[in-house]
Order: sequence, then C-alpha cells, then structure tokens
Amino acid sequence: MPMANVAVIILAAGESKRMGSSKQLLHFQGVTLLDRALTAARGTNSEQVLLVLGAQFEKLAATVTGDNIQIVNNGDWKEGIASSIRIAVENLAEDIDAALFLTCDQPLVDAELLSTIIATYESTKQAVVASDYGTPGVPALFARELLPDLLALSGDKGAKSVILANISCLVSAPQAQYDIDTQKDIERLEELFETTTVIKTVGTAQKR
Repeated sequence: MPMANVAVIILAAGESKRMGSSKQLLHFQGVTLLDRALTAARGTNSEQVLLVLGAQFEKLAATVTGDNIQIVNNGDWKEGIASSIRIAVENLAEDIDAALFLTCDQPLVDAELLSTIIATYESTKQAVVASDYGTPGVPALFARELLPDLLALSGDKGAKSVILANISCLVSAPQAQYDIDTQKDIERLEELFETTTVIKTVGTAQKR
C-alpha cells in the first residue's frame, strides 16, 4: 500500500488574549510550546509541514529554525481560528491526500500521536481521523474531499463541526486533553507530571 501524502499544519496565529503575551513562547519542561509543536510535526516526516502565524508574526517567525517548515502569515487572524484553517488549506500542495491539523497549545501532543493518526488514515482511508479525549477533536486529519468544507468555515470556530458531521475514526489520545492558556496552566501540568503517572504514552517527565 503506497504511503499517503499528508500535510501537517500547526495553527499558531492567535494573540493569546488571556496571557497578555505570546503563549506560543511559553516554556513547558524547558521547551516553548511552539517548538514542541514543530518537533512533533517534523517527527512525522511529512513532505509539507505548514506553520500558520498571525499575531506578532515577525517575533514568532524569527524563532523558527530549519528550512523544512513553510510559514504562512495569516493577515486575517483577528477573525479567529477559521481564518487560519482557510489560509492553510489555500497553501496546501496540490497533490496532498489529507491534512492533519494541530494547535501549538497542547504540549503533550507528540510525533508518535501524529504518526498514529496518519497511519490510521492510511489503513482505513476514512474522511476524518480525530483524536479522542472524551470528545473528538484536534489533532485531527481531514481527507482531501473535505477541504472545501474547511474553506467554508468562518469566525472564531474551528473544524469541530466538520469533525462531528463526518467523524468516522477516532484515535485514543488522552494527552491531547491538556491545553494551555496561561502560565498557571503550565505550572499545574508540570505539577501533575511530577506527582502522578498521568499519561504513560508520553513517557517520564523530566523536571525543568
């Protein structure tokens, strides 16, 4: 069976209102949230890794190293996450079979989870392969036939409606339930790692 051509897209264009500064540059276990997402995306060995930035574009883009990341500037980031999804789809390579979306504020999402989602798509060819953490959500993969649905999104709503309308395959991803909005969220998550064996699939946490 030939390998599917899956683009990996990191959505990181928000202004982090609740933070007052770029949460993309917050550190979890000594690594910024943005760098953790980039490492996870690169680990899939996808031919197209696309990073969507918007607020504080120049500051964030300057932190990205390596030449295998395609950075897209979402000038309409104030509209909300739908604008980032649309511009990502507009910049996909013509020959992609599917697009896998993740956000940069789920620090426990890693290359293993993303690769599992891609492998599940390759074996099932289902239209949507989403993460399951009590609710279906991102990281989530959408087959090419659903790209028009993503282009139709608007406002500050993500692709949840497209997932729910087409959900056909779920991958267990308890680590994806943890998302970061504030520095306190980071501190709570690090405490959780130090005192429990919360998610065995992500390995043993090292203290910062």
